[in-house]
Amino acid sequence: MSASGLEGRVAIVTGAGGGLGGGICSALTLAGATVVAVDVQRDKAERVAESLSRNGARCVALEVDVSDRSSVEGMVERVVGELGGVDLLVNNAAIYPSRPWTEIEESEWDQVLAVNLKGYFLCARAAFPHMKGKGRGRVINVASITFFIGFANLLDYVSSKGGVVAFLASDAASFITGQTIEIDGGWAMH
Repeated sequence: MSASGLEGRVAIVTGAGGGLGGGICSALTLAGATVVAVDVQRDKAERVAESLSRNGARCVALEVDVSDRSSVEGMVERVVGELGGVDLLVNNAAIYPSRPWTEIEESEWDQVLAVNLKGYFLCARAAFPHMKGKGRGRVINVASITFFIGFANLLDYVSSKGGVVAFLASDAASFITGQTIEIDGGWAMH
């Protein structure tokens, strides 16, 4: 499928300020979507949005803490109010401590669960009512609760960054549900 087919659709991408998130935003705008770049750090989201907007894409930045229900619900209401709805939610926000799990404090583990698990739930729950009836609304969960112990840069290593997300967001992937797709450039084979 060519990099098109998402014209007129609104996509929310959480964790947009990271390398993988920025790549996903870029792929979605290239496919024609209007993208809401969401990050807990406003400056990171704004850098992505400004970069894509300079190239003619429609991308807006929002500061959101995905582990906070009111922050997430406020974000979705703003997107619906300003852009008319939500067609695609890409749950990409995640945190990965870059040291052995034996050194992770309980409070830090609680934060990992709040962002990597609860955040996905909160975002999907807030966006879903605005996707119902559209027949093309999709939720794509990019990151997971898995730790890449010793491989902190693996997510940035992924060469296709957002191509698979753009494909999964398209009508060509409408019958793909509940799948785990490994995108690691063959790393797991070595």
